[in-house]
Amino acid sequence: MLNDLLKRYPCLSEIEVDISKAEDAIINCYEKGGKILLCGNGGSSADCEHIVGELMKGFLKKRPVSDSKRAEMKANCPCLEDEIISKLQCGLPAVSLTSMNALNTAFCNDVDPELIYAQPLMSMANKNDILIGIS
Repeated sequence: MLNDLLKRYPCLSEIEVDISKAEDAIINCYEKGGKILLCGNGGSSADCEHIVGELMKGFLKKRPVSDSKRAEMKANCPCLEDEIISKLQCGLPAVSLTSMNALNTAFCNDVDPELIYAQPLMSMANKNDILIGIS
């Protein structure tokens, strides 16, 4: 996949090693049960939302509900129809810190706007998570 990216955008070849390290870190994060947290301001906030939207559903790779997950869902809710389950996808955990409007505006008003993303990280971030800041 990295090779495809570099073919489309040859100028990125200068940072190929950094992109590969980021890719490895993200894969490692998910393999260890972590999640991706994203933050940014303005247009970068919109980018965060877009990335989360792609991770939380299938993007290039569809992630159908496994047989074991399907059985678990049916055990927990016997009336759940197979048709509904078949429309769902197993997403990768990701959170856009920019979409927490009530928290963000309250924290800016009551405490310190420079720490707008530090506060939700205090509550939500775990050892195997990754924070991606977009600027």
